Amino acid sequence: MSVANEKLVPVQVEVKIKDRVFEILKEREYLETAFEAANEAGEAAERVKPGSSAPLRVKVEELCVAQHDKDCEQQALSELLLEYKCWSLTAFDFDAYIRKKKTSVASSLPVDFEPLRAFDAAVRGGDMALGDDEDLMVVGGGANGFLRNAKCPLSLKNLEDLNEPLEDSKGYVYEAAAIIDYIGRKTSVQCPVAGTTHTVKRAELKPSRHVMRLKARREAGLDEGHGDSQCISP
Repeated sequence: MSVANEKLVPVQVEVKIKDRVFEILKEREYLETAFEAANEAGEAAERVKPGSSAPLRVKVEELCVAQHDKDCEQQALSELLLEYKCWSLTAFDFDAYIRKKKTSVASSLPVDFEPLRAFDAAVRGGDMALGDDEDLMVVGGGANGFLRNAKCPLSLKNLEDLNEPLEDSKGYVYEAAAIIDYIGRKTSVQCPVAGTTHTVKRAELKPSRHVMRLKARREAGLDEGHGDSQCISP
């Protein structure tokens, strides 16, 4: 992540851009997973009780706005990549430039509400019956249920409370900001979950579909009365 008012010389800018673009691509992948999870949960909610998907629709609209912010930042970064090579500055305020450029881009780039239209289409009807989601099972269990881990070992938040749940190659889930900071500039690190022996590679981290679907179902009120429910990672 950028540090506020950080001064960079031109030779550092390209590396900074590439790092941030990588982060944005991961964030966009998370948003795509969230949209998919919301569509499935919204459809299931409507099958149980017509109109009950309304809270999820609000969340999908908010995600569209968040996606727009990522689009604006990515375009700002692309423009910076073309422009900075022509400059002969001794220092460059990266964050100030991106903030200004994002504002300019946002004025001409409309919010893409296609995911919201897809959500509306999904809740109007589909062929997925409640309980047909082969990737997610909700069970009442103990503290851990069948999860690889019940909490992020770094933020100590319950998985269903994570803002951006990322899953490693073995199915362990973490808060995105926490695990990315933990890995830092390394390519891989020892898994922070006690008793594990595998390594966590930044490139292999992906949004946790299982946790996102559980969060979406709860948002739609499908898991009321199952406060200790957990999703089963494969």
